[in-house]
Amino acid sequence: MEDWEMAELHYISGLSLLSESRYILAIDYVKEAIAYFNQEILMERSIECLIILGIAQKNSGVLKEALVTFERAKEINSKIATCEFNGMIEHNIGSCYSLQKHSQQALNHFFISLDAKQSPDDKIVTIFSILKEYHKNGDLPNALVWLEVGLQTIEYLYDSKKDLYTNHFSVYRAILLENQELILIFKKTLGYFEEKQDYKHCMIYCHVLAKRLAETKQYKQASIYYELGFHYHLMQSKVSSWEELS
Repeated sequence: MEDWEMAELHYISGLSLLSESRYILAIDYVKEAIAYFNQEILMERSIECLIILGIAQKNSGVLKEALVTFERAKEINSKIATCEFNGMIEHNIGSCYSLQKHSQQALNHFFISLDAKQSPDDKIVTIFSILKEYHKNGDLPNALVWLEVGLQTIEYLYDSKKDLYTNHFSVYRAILLENQELILIFKKTLGYFEEKQDYKHCMIYCHVLAKRLAETKQYKQASIYYELGFHYHLMQSKVSSWEELS
């Protein structure tokens, strides 16, 4: 294979491994691709690789390294005419700060990202992150504002993303508006994510529902969803019993 073909193969492999949550291998492959693209001064490809690298680092928990990677992507991006990557880079910088518990810095970058994005399909990702950030900090008035922004934006999404974010936002709507049919809403959301084999979000929302039920002294129901959440954790880990987790 030619060098450029090998670089493209490394890039595609890194992207594929990232989608499968195999972050260490994704980092190794994409670093190989970056070396070639930098050498050939292929700026846009370098930025794409740096974004993949940064996300893999962020999801691996090496947040300082991820921030350095995203800042490097931002620096290269500032030197080319296109603004295509601005929103994605700023969003991921915000996500890193959020994971570091630097909430105000996270929000600042999320807002910059939102301004840089054009399509509703791109904007909804950052709107959801802003909602989560406010909710995480207990700022319920602002969480309600961004819940409404999200619900309005969902109307303009393509069908695949519309279904996804309708389910995400329905959970926050039920919690923030203290909907009395909380269990029914969560059951519908869990059904959606289970059908998509997205066991990570099944596990998360089971925990959220169980905690909410325990807070209202519905302990029997809470225990059911704590157990169901652990079941989804096993499925996410691709094992059948707790002994196989270690």
